[in-house]
Amino acid sequence: MEKRQLWGFIDRSGNFIIEPQFDGAGDFQDGLALVKIDWRRGYIDKAGAYAIEPQFQLANSFSEGLACVMLDDKWGYIGKDGSFVIPLQYDKAMDFHDGIAQVEIGNEWFYIDKSGNRVPDPASTQETFSEQAEWPMRKVEGDKIGYVNESGEFVIKPVYFDAGPFCDGLARVKKGRTSQWGFIDRDGKPAFKEKFEAAGDFHEELAKVLVKI
Repeated sequence: MEKRQLWGFIDRSGNFIIEPQFDGAGDFQDGLALVKIDWRRGYIDKAGAYAIEPQFQLANSFSEGLACVMLDDKWGYIGKDGSFVIPLQYDKAMDFHDGIAQVEIGNEWFYIDKSGNRVPDPASTQETFSEQAEWPMRKVEGDKIGYVNESGEFVIKPVYFDAGPFCDGLARVKKGRTSQWGFIDRDGKPAFKEKFEAAGDFHEELAKVLVKI
């Protein structure tokens, strides 16, 4: 029987806190993580229990206490109890940042507040990056990635084919194109021996990982 690839969540010691069982997974944000079972998406808490049962066609991780979700091809926003704070009415929707979110109806994009009220466009928008500003920072040299300190000096040699930022003190790294993902500490040493088919950055002390079952 062919093995399935399933997502679970590990702690900073590499131990599974939530066993691999999901077809897809997002990072923990606001104490909940987005997960996918078949076509349905819902949210779990850090014990692996469903805080919001899988039911949505599409969904994003929580941001500033709200998550945008799709049902019947329309987007709206739910709170952490699963109730709709802003009804399903948008053709497209983005996450909340600094109290506002961008949404689309028809071909018109505009901004709303957390009550769903339309608000003026911000004077300037700043792209939000998932990468956290933790040293050492990633730097590409040639076709390899390493990590540098505040002076720009390599403290972890550029030996990785792919690598993530340091989050919660650990970074995910991959030595070659076909290699599995592992995690290193700020000294460049393996944080634990386990390797994974895919991995996300640590958020709220947990990281999603993909394994074959």
